[in-house]
Amino acid sequence: MRLPRYSRRAASILLVSTITSYWGFSGKSNLTPESDRTDADKVDSYMNDAEMQQFNNQGELLRSLVARRIEHRTATADNYFDHPQLSLNRQPEQPPVVISARQGISSDNDQLIELRRDVVIDPQSEPPSQLSTEQLYIQPEVNFAWTGELVAYYRGTNTTQAVGMNAYFDQERVELLTDVRGHYEAN
Repeated sequence: MRLPRYSRRAASILLVSTITSYWGFSGKSNLTPESDRTDADKVDSYMNDAEMQQFNNQGELLRSLVARRIEHRTATADNYFDHPQLSLNRQPEQPPVVISARQGISSDNDQLIELRRDVVIDPQSEPPSQLSTEQLYIQPEVNFAWTGELVAYYRGTNTTQAVGMNAYFDQERVELLTDVRGHYEAN
C-alpha cells in the first residue's frame, strides 16, 4: 500500500521532530545543570597563600594583607579572604596595627574591608593590649575602624567590654560606645 505524497511528508516531519526532541535539539539542553546557568556569583580568580602590599608614592609600605586564600567574585567584584591578617602601618615611629579574622570581604577598590568571625586587633603596644569582636569594618586609607558588635578590650589582667567601637589607629585612640563595663584587678 502506497501513501499519498503529502502523507509521506507529514509522517517524515513527525518522525524527524520526534527524533530531534528526543536528542535534545528542541531548544533545551540538559548538558549544563540549571544551577550553573543561573549562578552569576562565580569565582573568576583566586590565590592561595597570598600576600598583597600597598605602598605610598615615597615607596613606604602602607599596609599588607596575608590570607590563606583570596577569591575574586564576578557578580559583586569583591574579594573574599580566608583567615586574613591585615597590617596597617602608621607613622614611622609607631608599630603597625595587626588585625586578624577568620573571614573577610573587600570591595574591588579596597576602600572598605569587612572582617568577620573572631576578629582580633593587636596594636602591638606596650604594655600589650588586644581588642576582639565578631565583625569589624575598616577604612585603611584613613586608619579608621568601627563596629556595632560586642567588643572586648584586654590589657594585662584588666578587661573592658562594650557594644560598639570607633578606632582611630593613627591617633592610638579607641572610643567604646555603649554599655561599657570593666573588670579591673589591683596589682
